[in-house]
Amino acid sequence: MQILKIFDKIFKQNEIPLKIRTYDIIITSLNSGLIEYIPNTISIDALKKKIGNKIDFNTFFRIFFADNFEEAQKNFCESLAAYSLVTYIHNIKDRHNGNILLDMNGKIIHIDFGFILGLSPGGMNFESAPFKLTKDYIDILDGENSNMFHYYKTLIIRGFLALKQNFDSIIQIVEIMSKVSNIPCFYRKDGYSIIKEMRKRFLIEKNESEIEKIVDDMINTSNGNWRTYQYDRFQKLTNDIEQ
Repeated sequence: MQILKIFDKIFKQNEIPLKIRTYDIIITSLNSGLIEYIPNTISIDALKKKIGNKIDFNTFFRIFFADNFEEAQKNFCESLAAYSLVTYIHNIKDRHNGNILLDMNGKIIHIDFGFILGLSPGGMNFESAPFKLTKDYIDILDGENSNMFHYYKTLIIRGFLALKQNFDSIIQIVEIMSKVSNIPCFYRKDGYSIIKEMRKRFLIEKNESEIEKIVDDMINTSNGNWRTYQYDRFQKLTNDIEQ
């Protein structure tokens, strides 16, 4: 959460409208704490259970936000781009629909970061896409050839370049976290290699045009990714979490 707050600060300083919902966490002991409640939200899993098979997620979004659809769609796009970057840089896993919320303004919010920096449920590393970009999301953005989808790409590139300029401040926190840490990703794997891999994801040696091409490739890889779909299907079969 400290790193997410740094991301949010960097985006605001660079006047990039990428929306991250940060929240406070109070540590009360080595293995307990209090997490701030996020009001006026519902998980996409719970939402899909409510609407059932009557309509799809895209149709619901357009009906629910009918009076201010353009604003809600823009909020969705800006938050989706933000969490695409968060997921990629932190190598976050377990991105099923129980861990992704939708708020009353159309923004998505990721929660539950128990699997970060490459640590995967069961150690399987099944989620191999850079980030989650499903057909549901693309439909809300009016499809791959729309102005809104182009805006999504542009936001990711702008956000990535801003993070790249500030990578040292982000890496430093991870280095501090790795020292004598009981966080699973560090005691199950060498902390030095984790930091080295994270540094690589910032593409420090690449110029702007190269980064634009790489971001485009990441989006294409994530778009409707088969392994992302199968992980969601696995969660549906084992934990009844909606796809």
